Amino acid sequence: MKVLIAYCYSLPHVGGIWTYVEELKRSLEKKGHSVSILAADQNEKNYYLLDSDQSVRIATISDMVKKVVHNYYEKHWNEPKSWLLSKETFRYNFELAAAYFGLEQYDLIHTHDSESTRAISRVKPKHIPLISTFHCSNTRETFVLQERAPRTFKWKYVAAEESLAVKAADRLIVPSNWLKSTLVDDYHPTKERIHVIPHGIDIELFKQRMKQPPPLERRDGLFHIVCVARLAREKGHELLLKALAKLAKERKDWVCWLVGDGYMRKKLIEQRNRLQLQQQVMFVGAQENVPSILKQADMFVLPSFLETLGFAVMEAQLAGLPIAVTNAGGMPEVVTHMETGLLSPVAASGPLYRNIKQIMDDHDLANRLSGKAQRWGREQWPIELMVRRTLELYQQTLEAGANQQTESYTAPKAKRSVSQAKPFVSVYKRYAKKAKQPEVWKAILASLPRDYTIPDMQLVREISRHAR
Repeated sequence: MKVLIAYCYSLPHVGGIWTYVEELKRSLEKKGHSVSILAADQNEKNYYLLDSDQSVRIATISDMVKKVVHNYYEKHWNEPKSWLLSKETFRYNFELAAAYFGLEQYDLIHTHDSESTRAISRVKPKHIPLISTFHCSNTRETFVLQERAPRTFKWKYVAAEESLAVKAADRLIVPSNWLKSTLVDDYHPTKERIHVIPHGIDIELFKQRMKQPPPLERRDGLFHIVCVARLAREKGHELLLKALAKLAKERKDWVCWLVGDGYMRKKLIEQRNRLQLQQQVMFVGAQENVPSILKQADMFVLPSFLETLGFAVMEAQLAGLPIAVTNAGGMPEVVTHMETGLLSPVAASGPLYRNIKQIMDDHDLANRLSGKAQRWGREQWPIELMVRRTLELYQQTLEAGANQQTESYTAPKAKRSVSQAKPFVSVYKRYAKKAKQPEVWKAILASLPRDYTIPDMQLVREISRHAR
């Protein structure tokens, strides 16, 4: 089987999605399948097929797409939002890049977010099945990031895009029952199309990485707490710092490593300094070998406001650490309170502080939690289990036939008229003389469906009611 894994953001990167994709690719190839990965490079200058010399400059595509997108919205919408223009251009860049690489050569395409799913569905040959793994709910994350988010245009755009992506995939994979329920409640797909397949970990490789020299060294006489998460609002670091400030009033024989990076770093450092936790809380940045760091720690904590499953928590279980986390999203499917860890309510620093302190104070409890968590992890998270279930779904989808499995969908009519876009092939002719790398455009146009348009008119209809 020849499989394309597609993701419209950069790969590889430090984080759960890359770990998932890398281990899925490696495991499928061990079974004799051919796997390519389409993504942006780390500088986001090119789209490329990993482990090959095939790439296309994003600017080659973007220079024209920007003109087409801006001309349409400026002509038909009053004062289009710059965020909308940027978001639209980004996705069409990926669509055209995917067409350039030629999707007809694959037996199956597996995407890994709603944007990539919607994008690939618009340019792939109809007979090729499309499976999508949703690692999170974009609308729920937007809600966390923005106050009163459901009333904002951005939230409505994200919801419209995610809704179309849910309907575009022949099969959906989600890592938790919580996310399945969320998608069913929000977008009403048939439950039979959504399959819960938790993420997996190559346990033997994990053990090997634990044995490697750690980038961080323990400090004698201190209890070491570790939190592995990108520095983003939904991960709840502000809550954790409040809980640790309470802990520091009682005892200072501990240190907390915050492993990860992100846009909240400066704000969190300022909060740490205000709380006078400079000696206890260390921002150590993104780290490539998390297992070796977990081996150095005495306890793992994750204070998320939103968490689909918690890959870092799964790793902490395999490392045999006692765990204190919030009950956000799918976390109760990973951690059972007083059995494999301690749970506290979302956004409550007091209960989180008490759980951290309880693990530090009660050595018998800590040992019991860590032992049960490790046994649970070894049973639940083997990569072989995830790959077997994923392969079974691939085969079911191929046998059933992609066209028969995708739900029929008719975009709702907008309250106001929406001007149709012309087929992109005819639009291209208007700009052809100024197009960079015409040989690239020749390959793109040869692969595009005849009815392909920019913008995506189904999405325009979905959002036009809120844009004027």
